[in-house]
Amino acid sequence: KAYKLERDIHAVEQSLMRYQAELIDLGVEIKDFERGLVDYYSRYEDRIVYLCWTLGEGTQVGFWHDMDAGFAGRQPITDANRQKFLGPPEAKSGHQTAKQQG
Repeated sequence: KAYKLERDIHAVEQSLMRYQAELIDLGVEIKDFERGLVDYYSRYEDRIVYLCWTLGEGTQVGFWHDMDAGFAGRQPITDANRQKFLGPPEAKSGHQTAKQQG
């Protein structure tokens, strides 16, 4: 029984590592695994920022922050500023996902 449990734990660990690698390939940075906190790059007007989401915040990203501001600097995405987010940064920005690099 102990051997089967160990094998099952190893299989779950391998699955989690594959999911984490897939998120990284998409440009997602896992900031806090236990809280489900992730950031990913976006352009906001003329600068690169993080879109920020944490487990329990629903199905849409509702917050963003400057690169150096961290979680404490989160600001809401509102109807007034939503159109200022211009999508992921271009490859020339230096912030490339593995897929963009490859």
